[in-house]
Amino acid sequence: MRRLVYILLVLAVAGGLLYYYRHQVFPALPEPVRATLPDPAVTTAYKWRDASGTWQLTDTPPPPGVPYETVRVRRDTNVIPAEALTGRRD
Repeated sequence: MRRLVYILLVLAVAGGLLYYYRHQVFPALPEPVRATLPDPAVTTAYKWRDASGTWQLTDTPPPPGVPYETVRVRRDTNVIPAEALTGRRD
């Protein structure tokens, strides 16, 4: 039981440090320093078509031999514009 309490305490401290870094430290860094660090709110996704012709957008590359395109996606949004997936506006 004591081990579980320690694990939860460590996870809470790690979560607090991550929150502090993302919302306090990272925005306060000078621009030249921020430019060298990865933006915590942006991730890379992979856009590709599967065997049936359906567009896929995943966080892992497609199987070897499948052509793909990398797309930068902001983690703080939950909407991906259709033109980012298909390359056209409907």
